[in-house]
Amino acid sequence: MFGIGTGELLVIILIALLFVGPEKLPGAAKSIGKGLRQLRNAADNVRNTVEQDEDLKSAIGELRSVGQDLQREIGDIGSRIMRQAEGAKPSTQPTGEITKLPARARYAVSKVEKPEK
Repeated sequence: MFGIGTGELLVIILIALLFVGPEKLPGAAKSIGKGLRQLRNAADNVRNTVEQDEDLKSAIGELRSVGQDLQREIGDIGSRIMRQAEGAKPSTQPTGEITKLPARARYAVSKVEKPEK
């Protein structure tokens, strides 16, 4: 339980007996248990709400899709740069993937210097 050994648990119980007293210890333990149970239930409710929220799911899916598109475009730009560095003629055909990017990403990609011919 929480990585607490038997000896450590006995020390905690003895300290609790000293501070709370033997009469109030069962009530204090019940209160602590009830509070932990309520905290666990609240955390489960938040987790379930996040998992069931369709808007959040679609936003996460959209972010993943944009991230994959960005990675593909970065890879394409990198391969063009490598071909130019090796002396090969760079490809001038667009990949078509850039049109799927958000406006900010398209702007950033358009600012990348094009290789000189």
